Amino acid sequence: MELIKEIAPVVLRMQKKGEMKLSDQLKRSSASIMLNWCESKTAESKKMWKHKVNIALGEANETLMTIYIVRQYEYMTEKEYTSIQDKTDHLVAMLTKCVKTANG
Repeated sequence: MELIKEIAPVVLRMQKKGEMKLSDQLKRSSASIMLNWCESKTAESKKMWKHKVNIALGEANETLMTIYIVRQYEYMTEKEYTSIQDKTDHLVAMLTKCVKTANG
């Protein structure tokens, strides 16, 4: 949830500057990490759980690339970028460990 709290002001700032597509992409990919992780908790099977965790991992990686692009366009400060990147990297590591553990 901390990730969303940090991304939200960046998205709003981008939208105020007229950058709708990239801001929407950032909003959707970062929210999807949390949404798919939450869905995985109530999965009806191990196969469905792995599927949802893999989607969350893909969204986390997409978020990493999106924040990199957003930073290059200077829609966020270096401090914001570093903080968001650290939180997203942590999620990637956690989700990767879950996938590896599930795959044996």
